Amino acid sequence: MENRIFIFDTTLRDGEQVPGCQLNTIEKVEVAKTLELLGVDVIEAGFPISSPGDFKSVVEISKAVTWPVICALTRAVEKDIEVAAAVGAEMYVIDAGWYGNDQKSWGGSVGDWQAGSWLPNGLEPVVKYAKKQGLKFGLWVEIEAAGNSSNLKKEHPDWLLTSNGEPIVNGRALDLTKPEVARWVESEIARIIKQYKLDMYRIDHNHTLAPSGNRQFEGFTEDLT
Repeated sequence: MENRIFIFDTTLRDGEQVPGCQLNTIEKVEVAKTLELLGVDVIEAGFPISSPGDFKSVVEISKAVTWPVICALTRAVEKDIEVAAAVGAEMYVIDAGWYGNDQKSWGGSVGDWQAGSWLPNGLEPVVKYAKKQGLKFGLWVEIEAAGNSSNLKKEHPDWLLTSNGEPIVNGRALDLTKPEVARWVESEIARIIKQYKLDMYRIDHNHTLAPSGNRQFEGFTEDLT
């Protein structure tokens, strides 16, 4: 496996859907070309099924750039996946919310990296259909976090990153300096990549580590972040 970090950019994902900050097709193509010059590997170009404007934008972006992989934002339904393939997207990525026990709270369930009950057949049928359409498959994971409603946080409260003994970031940050946490993180990443046959494992980081975590070690306070 190639040891390389790929940059996944979502600047153009919302485009004309954002009130007060809308981009038309020409503007989106200009931004996409700039992202290519910056060396971005994957460009999430828009939500093509949402409107004719976004459909056109993703088509034009896929023509305008040379080497970045073009990804389309879609829902996990067949029609969306078909449209993504039709506009020239090369990759289908499932974003936050596919896991855990609370469909209404993507942030609260992070840490429980199994398909939610609202996906009774798991993610495998979605992966299979996307690849049938000729698309690569990627998956969003925030492996360093434990949501408030997650089983991970309930079962391992001692895994949370703390400052002076108190959990920081509302108790959602895992302490990756602990060997048992690091082992679990590495094994989960390996399992997820293998189970879902990922072409891209998408890392997301949604918390600011402030105040920084620390611990007491041999009479000293050791900064962990």
